[in-house]
Amino acid sequence: MNTKFTLWILLFSVFLFSPARAGVVSNNAPGSPGYQYDPRSRLRDAWLVRIKPGEKADFYDDGIIAGCPALKDVCRKKAHLIAGDIAVANHRMGAFTVINFVGKTGNPTDGAIETRLLENVPETEPVTEDWTGKWKDTEEQQITIRKTRTASILAVDGDATWYGRGGTHEGSFAAYIKPTGAWGGFLTEASHWDSTPDRRSPDLSDQTGLNTDWTKMFPLSDTECSGIFRLMTPYLTVATPVDTCGGVNVTFTGVYRKVGR
Repeated sequence: MNTKFTLWILLFSVFLFSPARAGVVSNNAPGSPGYQYDPRSRLRDAWLVRIKPGEKADFYDDGIIAGCPALKDVCRKKAHLIAGDIAVANHRMGAFTVINFVGKTGNPTDGAIETRLLENVPETEPVTEDWTGKWKDTEEQQITIRKTRTASILAVDGDATWYGRGGTHEGSFAAYIKPTGAWGGFLTEASHWDSTPDRRSPDLSDQTGLNTDWTKMFPLSDTECSGIFRLMTPYLTVATPVDTCGGVNVTFTGVYRKVGR
């Protein structure tokens, strides 16, 4: 069979049957347990990188094409990063590091970058203002985080859409979280949700997960919409189960960048 035709069939199948694009947080290293649908280990192990001064870094395919990543034209993508650009790194593949970059307007690019062109970026302890705002992974995945009347509690809601064979599937969630440092999450959605624009009066009577140590526990339910958040300024990394926060194949898993207050 023609090689180009085979590759086209593979990519078409991925589009039809895969969950909504979730960023490289979902792309655990090949061969790791549950790498397609279990992003928890990559959420935990992710780190920030920056393109070194004076460098330009091309993106390369990170394994969809056989023999990639490699310094070959067949592996090289059109996108590139410039000195000072910051991205989320997930794992290494030989001389390359697989990263996710989201531009300031919310346009994502992911793939492999030569590790020699990267330097690690120390993470800072976040404050409440770092969490709050409108976050975007793609046009199909967006999350909003707001303050509430309770200083330690934040209101989080999101909308996601999956496009594929058979139609369009949508999903949403609404929950309260109590971040500890760079981590937060919820075990189930909030049944009593303050729908006013500023969400300043949370009813926390049924909100599970507020006192969970999210730095040590990574629960994702097969039956309930649940979520894990790690703030890596300027990014918000997120993991949710597939299907439970909306229609078939809908997920909020990904790498988000703040696009508004």
